[in-house]
Amino acid sequence: MTRKPAITGFGLVTALGGDAAATWTLIAGDYIHNHSRIAGVEAGYVPRVSVLAERAATEALSAAGWGATDCHDSALVVGTSKGPIESWLGPPPLHMPYRPYDQVGRSPVFGLAHTADHLAKKLGLIGPKLTVSLACASGLHALIRAGLMTRNAEAARILVVAAESSVHPLFIHSFRGSEWWRPKGSAVGRSTGGVLASFCRRRPPAVCLEDAELPGGMCPKAVVENIALGGDATHLTGSDPAASTLKRLLARVIDARPVDFIHAHGTGTVLNDPVELVAIESSLAQEFSLVS
Repeated sequence: MTRKPAITGFGLVTALGGDAAATWTLIAGDYIHNHSRIAGVEAGYVPRVSVLAERAATEALSAAGWGATDCHDSALVVGTSKGPIESWLGPPPLHMPYRPYDQVGRSPVFGLAHTADHLAKKLGLIGPKLTVSLACASGLHALIRAGLMTRNAEAARILVVAAESSVHPLFIHSFRGSEWWRPKGSAVGRSTGGVLASFCRRRPPAVCLEDAELPGGMCPKAVVENIALGGDATHLTGSDPAASTLKRLLARVIDARPVDFIHAHGTGTVLNDPVELVAIESSLAQEFSLVS
């Protein structure tokens, strides 16, 4: 029997709020009450992305009601594009040696794997650990990978964490100069002091995924029904103008069923919007509300 992945808890640390409640309240029409930086993230020896991931994960575990025993039996899947960038890009933070590259390779855990290792140790997760990195799709791919693990009975419970903190000047200025990312009708970063919203300092989400039929499990907040993956090799940073791959994926996932909303990728950008709208309009025959 194929198991059905269910989301029983989630946590958010985003540009809109420090937890899930604050984020969803703002989306519902409220305003930002506190837009200050997250206290305590800059200090210490733990990379910023791993600290933020831990906060989102802790909220998700609490919402799902997972105790210590549940964590011991749980797997962990982390999605991150670049991981702890401050550990491999200069100038080094104060807690790193003067010559940062002297330490590369000496630690048993380095680079992308650091966040998963940190979460496992801090949260008591002794099950399988997996890190996936697929640029902007890292978080969604982590959720899909965890869903497949649940379906295949590889793990009954899986903590899924997507974390990013790519606020190094190299990435900020690279994306500011990228034509495909530039929002239509405005200069990149004008309203955020030069920092792109997608590279905000507060963005990691986390979800607790478990078998929907698990005895004594929490009432699911959502169920992962269909999954589809595809690759578009048209261009290094641009999509197929005809949206052939995306159309096929949407048709497979939607399967002629009603759609409540669509969360698009890279909305407001000169290349993503036209391509995604072509695919969405050709895949949906009924009314829908678009959430960007």
